[in-house]
Amino acid sequence: MRRCRALPAAVGALCRALPPRPRSAPDVLRRARFDRPQAALDFWRLLYALLKRIHGGEWSECDAIDTQIRFVKSALWYHGYGRPELYQLPSDGSAGSRELLLAFSWLLHRVNLLERLLARNRVKTGDETSVCTVI
Repeated sequence: MRRCRALPAAVGALCRALPPRPRSAPDVLRRARFDRPQAALDFWRLLYALLKRIHGGEWSECDAIDTQIRFVKSALWYHGYGRPELYQLPSDGSAGSRELLLAFSWLLHRVNLLERLLARNRVKTGDETSVCTVI
């Protein structure tokens, strides 16, 4: 029983560590497991945002989906992801959410994705931050 409650909490914590946009709700991960077409499009966007962030680039929702998919495929190739099924997915984002979920899992483990994101988002010593207090 405890294990069943821990999984949604872990997925929720993971999603909170990811960039707020594009949509990275736990629902996207759940739908990806069932290979839903809309989940594939959301997952391509998520991987695009993540890979752009760890490579120091800025992502834009304005970029065409085929441009995002080409970037994701080339970045995964650069990092050593070798499953040919990913590279055969269509460039319109219409399929492959389960395959993308595998690639995402691989990134978490092999590329230390969370550590890289946390390091990139960390406030460095000497940086100034604003604090708003309400009286």
